[in-house]
Amino acid sequence: MAARLLHNFWLKVFSLGLATMIWVAVHIGVTRDFSLTNPNLTHPSRQFVTLPVSIVTQPGDGRVFKITPTQITATIDGEEPILRRMSAKEIKVYVDLTDLHAKGVTNGELRADAPKDVTIIGLTPAAVSIEQISP
Repeated sequence: MAARLLHNFWLKVFSLGLATMIWVAVHIGVTRDFSLTNPNLTHPSRQFVTLPVSIVTQPGDGRVFKITPTQITATIDGEEPILRRMSAKEIKVYVDLTDLHAKGVTNGELRADAPKDVTIIGLTPAAVSIEQISP
């Protein structure tokens, strides 16, 4: 019995150590949600639920508009430390009405500006209803 245990003893110790290291790596990976992919390719996403929608018009344009809804949800993507430091005020969501000549109710596509290290994945809703209230 002892002869079997001592036969290739160092190979058995090496195999046991290697198996232990693999088990520890898998265990840590599962408990900490570790990914083997490139961390620069996968970023966490974050949602800002209450971003106000602004209206952009020509200077001196006296028309008054009503937009619905007045707040939207923006889903953004970026590196975790940058997203943690960001505030909702750094993202500007607007509808450009500089070339709008239609009367009555129409739809306008939303646009958004964000800091350079952040990507806007989507806006919900992607468009707003625009109604010209005066002149």
